[in-house]
Amino acid sequence: MRNVLKLMGLVVSLSFILLSPTISKALSVLPESPEEGARKVSSTLLQGKQNVLIVLVDSPKKPHSAGNDKKSYYEEALVSGLNNYYKEVSYGKFGVSVRITDWVNVSDTISDKHERARKALDLAWGTTIPVLWPNDYDKDGNGEYDFILIFDTVAPTTSEVTSMELEGVTPKPIPGTGKKLNWYAYMRPSRELALVAHEFGHLLGLLDMYLGIPGTIGNIGRWGLMSAVIDWGMPYSHLCAYSKVKLGWATPIELDQSGDRIIKAAELKDYGSVYRISTSITFDHPLETA
Repeated sequence: MRNVLKLMGLVVSLSFILLSPTISKALSVLPESPEEGARKVSSTLLQGKQNVLIVLVDSPKKPHSAGNDKKSYYEEALVSGLNNYYKEVSYGKFGVSVRITDWVNVSDTISDKHERARKALDLAWGTTIPVLWPNDYDKDGNGEYDFILIFDTVAPTTSEVTSMELEGVTPKPIPGTGKKLNWYAYMRPSRELALVAHEFGHLLGLLDMYLGIPGTIGNIGRWGLMSAVIDWGMPYSHLCAYSKVKLGWATPIELDQSGDRIIKAAELKDYGSVYRISTSITFDHPLETA
């Protein structure tokens, strides 16, 4: 089976990036300008191997389960899994080195998420990860931690990626490190790779592509990791073509004249292709499978 795109007949009224893999055929009608509210990430952090720190946090009233919630429980699912996923979707341009801390206990009297995150990171640097240098987690040199995920047993059921600055809180250096915590993921402890990869996508500067939710940038159903209706189990979606182009991991091929094109699966390591269709051409059927 092959996918053939026929460009003739009907005027295209919207500019869009087309992802048409053999298994998951989808059109993404998405904006080309940077999205308001998304994290602005240096290109330095979108290439090569980047360091990611996951801090395990509990509280006296909501402790972790000593039997089931050992650090190794999360390492088995996320250390190689997150790296392998992002290496695949970036075609080898990007990967992560994940370090997960031992559990740190933050008092129940600290309820604000930013204060809990700061305290957890402070405790982690002072106890469970003394051998690591803070500069390893600030590769773009802007004085802020690059990729921090806080797994807190008292976090709400809804995961989020947050910015202190966007919420009106002045980021302060973590004691003894000289580095500030600004952008970070705050969520319940999870070893669900698709969920963690989705939240990490926000740290890379991607917004949600939820189905019909105001304030999001698209409606792509199950065709991309940043959608809310993806299957959290296996297999999980690639990033959509728009996300790959935005992160610099794919260069769209411009289609500016009528004709037949064979579009190979974007999920394939050696054959993935992303096409951008010019608004100046016409076509009858956006996708014909032959």
